[in-house]
Amino acid sequence: YKEIKKIIFNFFVNFIKKKFSILKILTDTKNLVDILKIKHINNVVLLPVPHTNIIFKNKKQKKNKKQKIIKLYFPGQYRPEKFGINFQNFLKLNNNTKYQIFINRKFKTEKKFKFKLKFLKNNLSNFEYMKAMYFSDFIILPYSSKLYKSRTSGIFIEGAILSKKILVTENTWMANEYRRFRLNDLIIRDWSKFELKDNLKKLFSKKLDLKIKLMQNKYVKVHNQDNY
Repeated sequence: YKEIKKIIFNFFVNFIKKKFSILKILTDTKNLVDILKIKHINNVVLLPVPHTNIIFKNKKQKKNKKQKIIKLYFPGQYRPEKFGINFQNFLKLNNNTKYQIFINRKFKTEKKFKFKLKFLKNNLSNFEYMKAMYFSDFIILPYSSKLYKSRTSGIFIEGAILSKKILVTENTWMANEYRRFRLNDLIIRDWSKFELKDNLKKLFSKKLDLKIKLMQNKYVKVHNQDNY
């Protein structure tokens, strides 16, 4: 919602207002609600995101709490806004044999990394996607703060509902959500300076787990199909 898109949107809304006596603008981020209400006052409605029907059950495999390899999941299709400079900085700084990375098979690199790479299909089934998410220790979302400042992430919501630890970029919608639940430890301010090994103790703490659980309980009640 900026520059030419902002102009087009406001022109469209003003045109619709002349044709209809009642107008409601629906959006799914608090940030956009606050921005749009300045101009459109009481016409803006904040919607939940219906991403909670994601119960994962797999009796054949159990998580190994004593595992030495830390599994990192970079979900989604390989797109620039998701796998840009933040992503490259993370890989460069966290080149460690103790990590296994799950990522889309379209990821290509000439650099030889120390960590293990597990390539995933471009289009995963729902079960395959949930399995990769569930058995990962961390979900990494090094998204662009410019493009995700007012943009939701379905992956983030799904991960939160599964009580996963998700690392997100500062100044994004995801970071704002984490601050609501005092989960600042999962917000990365500078990916070029963030070393995961130096933060593992606090990221695996029971205190953090309790905060994540509180967020999960809230998300299940808000972001569901009935509310939507």
